[in-house]
Amino acid sequence: MERGRGPLLALLVVAMAARLVHRRARERWRREWEGEILARWEELETRGALTRRARADILVRAAGSLIDALHYGNGRWRMAGFGQDVAVAVRTLARKPGLTLVVVPTLALGIGASTAMFTVARDVLLRPFPYPDPDRVVAVQDFAAGGGGAGNVTYPNIADLAEATTSFEAIGVTRWWSPALEDEGGSIVVRGATVTANYFDVLGVDAGLGRFFRSDEEGTGREPLVVLAHGFWRDRFGADPTVVGRELRLSGETYRVVGITGAAFEDPWMMGGPGLEPQVFRTVDSPPSEWPRSGRSWMGIGRIRADVSLETARSELDAAFAGLAEAYPEANRNRSVRLVPLRDRIAGPARPTLVTLLASVGILLLIACANLANLLLGRALDRQREFAVHKALGAAGWRLFNRSLAEAAVLSVVGGAAGLGLAWWLVGLAAGVGSRLPRPVTGDVDLGILAFAAMVTVGAGLLFGLGPALHAARAGAASPGRDGGRGNSHGRGTQRLRRALVVGELALTTSLLIGAGLMVRSFHRLGGVDLGLRAEGVVTVQLHGSAWWDLAPDAAQAQWDAVMEAVRAVPGVESAGAMDYVPLGGDYSCDGVAREDLPPPGPGEGMCAETRMVLPGAVATLGVPLVRGRLLEPTDRADRPHVALIDQNFADALWPGVDPLGKRFRVHTNVHEVVGIVGNMLHFGPGEVTRPQLYLHAPQDGWNGIQRGLTVLARGSDPGALVAPIRAAVAEVNPSIAIGTVETLDGYLRQTLAPNRFRTGLMVAFGATALLLALLGIAGVMNYSVTRRTREMGVRLALGAEPTEVRGLVLREGLRMGAVGMILGVIVAVVLAGRLEALLFEVGSRDPWVYGSVVALLGLATATACYVPAGRASRVDPVVALASE
Repeated sequence: MERGRGPLLALLVVAMAARLVHRRARERWRREWEGEILARWEELETRGALTRRARADILVRAAGSLIDALHYGNGRWRMAGFGQDVAVAVRTLARKPGLTLVVVPTLALGIGASTAMFTVARDVLLRPFPYPDPDRVVAVQDFAAGGGGAGNVTYPNIADLAEATTSFEAIGVTRWWSPALEDEGGSIVVRGATVTANYFDVLGVDAGLGRFFRSDEEGTGREPLVVLAHGFWRDRFGADPTVVGRELRLSGETYRVVGITGAAFEDPWMMGGPGLEPQVFRTVDSPPSEWPRSGRSWMGIGRIRADVSLETARSELDAAFAGLAEAYPEANRNRSVRLVPLRDRIAGPARPTLVTLLASVGILLLIACANLANLLLGRALDRQREFAVHKALGAAGWRLFNRSLAEAAVLSVVGGAAGLGLAWWLVGLAAGVGSRLPRPVTGDVDLGILAFAAMVTVGAGLLFGLGPALHAARAGAASPGRDGGRGNSHGRGTQRLRRALVVGELALTTSLLIGAGLMVRSFHRLGGVDLGLRAEGVVTVQLHGSAWWDLAPDAAQAQWDAVMEAVRAVPGVESAGAMDYVPLGGDYSCDGVAREDLPPPGPGEGMCAETRMVLPGAVATLGVPLVRGRLLEPTDRADRPHVALIDQNFADALWPGVDPLGKRFRVHTNVHEVVGIVGNMLHFGPGEVTRPQLYLHAPQDGWNGIQRGLTVLARGSDPGALVAPIRAAVAEVNPSIAIGTVETLDGYLRQTLAPNRFRTGLMVAFGATALLLALLGIAGVMNYSVTRRTREMGVRLALGAEPTEVRGLVLREGLRMGAVGMILGVIVAVVLAGRLEALLFEVGSRDPWVYGSVVALLGLATATACYVPAGRASRVDPVVALASE
């Protein structure tokens, strides 16, 4: 039978617990537990129910074998009087607080970091959406044959799929809407969403106040209605209940408020992360037939019926979409539709990062436990005479075991409490940077979090407490005289165990540092990518289009001319321009293009290019280099032939091997002539895929260009200082122009790199902490080794050995442990680092530079940690050493 990693790990836990059972009963006890684990595994496997949760349950069940081993009636250990042992441990630790001051912070760090990371991962990956039966809510995505694109859908396709399928209770769409809210306080741009009337029915939520949309309240000729998000209603209108029924002016049109979402409502954020959720919702104002079938600017969402499985719904949807591809080949050929559970659609991209960080913090906890076990084993060796005296006076081994384990239990409980406080602070910190995550981190400490913290605390206590407790139980085999029996086999065995723990620490630290090194190298490569523009020194100011919509083309042109003239006149502005979609801002518009001199491409065979509407000066302000030809100029008016700039990617795709200057192509039903070629620009940021890009002159494209909102770009030595003067300059031209997002290109770049910076910073912090703990561990072992071998060192020096020879003896011993640990760590990293591939950029998971650097760093650090004990060994006075014996 294929057991997989789950049962193997569970069986390993049982094997470890078996060491606590008396050897006469051990084999039978172990067979019983293994039989139970394997029987449960086979049962689940036969039923096809071997899910991740089921595997975790088996592992938790195996962990219960530890408790069973401690209570085993025919075994060696009994828990009688354990409460008294805990009281003695508290008094002992209170009298000697030094140990507590070392153990508790170390344990708090490991438990706190683990609990905090688990909380973040749970909130993002596991916490269900606050909808009835959230697992039945799915994203409907549309992809080209190669799988590229954002998965956006078209409104007509979704409407037809809703009619052609029976697997769904409802299917709807949503898309961004950025209206300007006009009231007595002035105009502000708010985040909105245009949705089908059944959007909230798909989610299955009720209004907190008022109602949501009805099915007859969308389409042409309907009264404009809006629903306000609860937070926006609270912050903007002071939670005034009379807002329901009131009229609002949004982008020059009057809307009536019909409802407020509930306080607990969580938008799926299909259009962005925390902080980008819609503040207002409106219904679609025209039927699906009036929307272009090739315009993939919507996000699809549906609710599967309770009696239909996901696979059945997928099969039916595939068949229905095949019919649409046949009926509308120009829009749907070579494309496919997918159903993705909402959780996977929203949180799926963050799963590799969070799983990696959770595994890393788990490794850090293991390193901390190994370090503490080493510390307590050293303390147990120092107390060997005490344990031997207790045994000589008749104390049973299980009593000494319980007393030692009680100390570990007290330390773990105190450390766990401190760790829970640290976790609460760390989770609050994570909630503050929630915009880097696809779902909010609530930071709520509920029973699940407390249970996890308790489980980690108990597990950590057993991990670092069992070894010292077993040593205490076995102590006293030799006479309690002469140095407590330091030469007996138990002492030597404990020293071997301490060295093994150090080797394990170094192995885990090596693998963790290699992961951190790969992340750092990847982030360095990512930050060093040439974007094809100069982001520094540029500020962007979004101007809402409502101030242009009602203007004639000439008037719209005149107002934009006045705005740009005013902006260029601002002191400190070196150059200025405007465009619709700012680089690094996340917006996009991919339009079909075709050469004029060739027949139109067949259905699904055309080329898509990122299309930007610009005013003169925009490309130069961005710092995109001109390769050949000229830039767009003010003389390229609406009554002149349409012209365009293209990038080198566009030229190579449409005219491979041919000079494109003067060539003509179609886009937006118009024919444009290429007047200039500019460099390729990474519009979506480093590490993202690029598409061919073209820049059209906004005055020549009416509604798509000059008669809508654009974003002003201004370059200066101090971009932040330009914001207020630019606002004032725009207000002088027309005070009714609403200003939306204001950000520097550097700020957009930082936001783009924020997720990578976040996980890299955490990995570096975990690696540095692990390195410190490992070095403390090896220094402690070597220091104790030198102390126990003082007589040996004295004899060597008395017989003529040079201090350098003694120093080298200690260094070699420490470096051997370090070498073994690093070799094991490299092997582990080679096996597991492939899991980081999805998080790396232009760096292989087995990058030799990273591996070599980590080994060199650890080798140097290990030698440094061993140098002080080695120096102390070389300075031993032979006379004093021999006299002490």
